[in-house]
Amino acid sequence: MSQITVIVILLLVTFGHELAHALVASALGYKVKKIYFGIPLEVKIFGKIRSPILYKTYIRGVEVGISWLILGGMVDFDDSGRVPFWKMSLIAVAGPLSNFLFALIPMILILGISSGWSVTIFLVNTFLESIGLLITGAVPFTALSGVVSMVSSFSIMATTYSHGWLLVWLMINIGLAVTNILPVPALDGGHIMMAGFTSVLGSLFGEKYVKAGDNITRMSLNVLMVLMIFVMAKGILF
Repeated sequence: MSQITVIVILLLVTFGHELAHALVASALGYKVKKIYFGIPLEVKIFGKIRSPILYKTYIRGVEVGISWLILGGMVDFDDSGRVPFWKMSLIAVAGPLSNFLFALIPMILILGISSGWSVTIFLVNTFLESIGLLITGAVPFTALSGVVSMVSSFSIMATTYSHGWLLVWLMINIGLAVTNILPVPALDGGHIMMAGFTSVLGSLFGEKYVKAGDNITRMSLNVLMVLMIFVMAKGILF
């Protein structure tokens, strides 16, 4: 039962993250076309299109669905051309910021402004240090845990420690905020980086650089999806 609760929290956190993207995009005048929990990227394998989408429906003209690649999500909107850098930055940062606030606000309500802020920033720094260890090779990528292992670990944490469920809520939100703000193409920080890249080079040398940026983002998304499948398979098989 506790593992189901962890999965529900993952979905809620992802929903809040993607909804923040959608609300800001809508406020800036863009029509939202898709909202997905999980990465819905379709790939061509042995001549056939393979899709990780488990379920989708339409709500007020917006395609809403769930992918089994649940570590992430996607919002697609009708941009009708290149999105200005400042608009893309606002849309992209809305997701990680929402997760940071989802973590910060409960801590402030429980511990007060000073202590709540300190605990939240401590968790942010902890996640950044962990990512740094992966980047420098101090911790091998093979040590990454998949969704199965993560759900199991969070379930144990929630039922072992005092206020365990609050800790799970905080760690999932902070983890999603920190990883998504990294300047990696296909992540939110990467969208900001690529928007700046295409804005500057597109203005100087033409629209071909906009397409180049889109191709880099798509290739990065493919790499992330393969890495996610590997980590998930590792968690199930080993």
